[in-house]
Amino acid sequence: FHLWRVWLWSRNTMRRIIEEIDTDGNGEIDKEEMVEALRRFRGTVKEEIKKAVRVLRDEGPQGTEEARKAIANKEKNMYNLISTVLVVLQFFMFIHEPMLWCVSAPNWPVVECPATDTGLKYRYSIFTMCAMVVHWLILIDLAVFSTEISAFLLVCGHVLGEVKQFLTALAFLLLVF
Repeated sequence: FHLWRVWLWSRNTMRRIIEEIDTDGNGEIDKEEMVEALRRFRGTVKEEIKKAVRVLRDEGPQGTEEARKAIANKEKNMYNLISTVLVVLQFFMFIHEPMLWCVSAPNWPVVECPATDTGLKYRYSIFTMCAMVVHWLILIDLAVFSTEISAFLLVCGHVLGEVKQFLTALAFLLLVF
């Protein structure tokens, strides 16, 4: 697929260059015009390669901003997709909830009744397991937040120990003199 795109780009670029170079306008090019067309085509290819390298090296300011926005949108879309899957799983859990199937039972808040067979309970357990896995996948994003808070509290604990030691030394110094 990419080779096809490269071939189309090079063909269209070469046609454009040849149309610009055809000075006599007869549709045919002579040797000097062909050499000039190849020189321009080589320059165009060099510029395109430089653009690609700049984007890959993260040197282009507009390219990097667009790439960062695309990455952020991709992560946001993935989060929305996972959240949608969780909602669908919870809907299926609600449909297969044994307590809802036993509403007509005389001592209602029960999960065991003739309407609940082993197949229903098995499907409910499968949906519950899948929903818990998806929920834990969503919570993994919060692990970074938790790590940052833990690091902050760890630094505060070390700094408070140093401050306590400094204040003790200062109090001792004031008492001595």
